[in-house]
Parts: sequence; C-alpha cells; structure tokens
Amino acid sequence: MSEHPGLPDHIRDAILALISQYQQRESITVAQLDAALPSTYSWHSRDIEDALELIAEGGLRIEWE
Repeated sequence: MSEHPGLPDHIRDAILALISQYQQRESITVAQLDAALPSTYSWHSRDIEDALELIAEGGLRIEWE
C-alpha cells in the first residue's frame, strides 16, 4: 500500500483497522465507514481521495447501500 502522506495518522490508522476487520468480506458499507471515522475531522477533497484509494488498495469495495 502506498503511504498517503496527506492523511493524518489517526485517520490512516482507522482506515487500516477497517481494512483488517472487513478484508475477509471484501466490502464495507458507507454506514460502517462513517461510524469508524472521526466526525470531528475537517475533510478536504484530497483527504477523501486518499482515503478511498487506501480502502481500494486494501482490497475493499464500498457498498453504497
């Protein structure tokens, strides 16, 4: 997986934990993603791109319900 240097460590760590938790299933729902990420973080478009790329690199697809 690439480094994604723009993502703060706590965001990157939360995403990596999700990847580990849901890797067998190979997907995660938007609700599960939303629940796992801090709501107080001020997301920028580049952060979102980096987060989605990290999720995809981890082998997960996002189910948009």
